[in-house]
Amino acid sequence: MTKRNYLHVYPQRAPHDTVFIAGTPSALRLLRDAIDEALANGLCCETDKDLEDEFYAGDGEAYDLVVINWDDGGYWSWDKVQLPYTGEEWRDKRSTLSADNPMIDVGDMFVQIFVVKDLEKETQDD
Repeated sequence: MTKRNYLHVYPQRAPHDTVFIAGTPSALRLLRDAIDEALANGLCCETDKDLEDEFYAGDGEAYDLVVINWDDGGYWSWDKVQLPYTGEEWRDKRSTLSADNPMIDVGDMFVQIFVVKDLEKETQDD
């Protein structure tokens, strides 16, 4: 029987809260490898990995992991991105910062980054 890579990331409910990452040794090594890959390549998408490399929550449900090496500046500015707080009173309620300076939804950002990376890969393969 294969051991599962259990990994839980508990986000901040409010500013200054502690973020907790708890996982089995194998899951923490996979997380470290994903971070190393993102540092080297700008992006690590664990959806591309083998099934044995999947991450699992304690209830046995598998999930994907994306790690992005994201320098500040340009379009992807940190002051534009959706805040990570999960507490109802602290959730980012901004729909936009302004018409010319929209807030970046994290899900939309990931989709756009994947499209760019796929296009870069196609260009390199040609």
